[in-house]
Amino acid sequence: MPLFLAPVEIRSRRDVDLVQVSGGTFQLSTGDKFIPSTLQVFHNGRRLKRASSGTPVDGDYTVSESGVPGSGYDTINVFSPNIQQGTFFADYLVP
Repeated sequence: MPLFLAPVEIRSRRDVDLVQVSGGTFQLSTGDKFIPSTLQVFHNGRRLKRASSGTPVDGDYTVSESGVPGSGYDTINVFSPNIQQGTFFADYLVP
């Protein structure tokens, strides 16, 4: 008997304004859960680099879940104080 998988709908979001989350670190929220590997973050029109190590050594930001693990990625943690003001927007896919 053949196995059929239901199609998965992937939706894209472009030029989404990011909202600052209150707290001790500089965080931005997309308002949607996103697929982390598809996220592109922009500051005043310049694309930022995602840190692969989770530290500011090799990038400008990391991503995290605002809820419990497995709840879905929706938060961007910005490292550099030089880029914590201005206009932020993002492109990403949502599951």
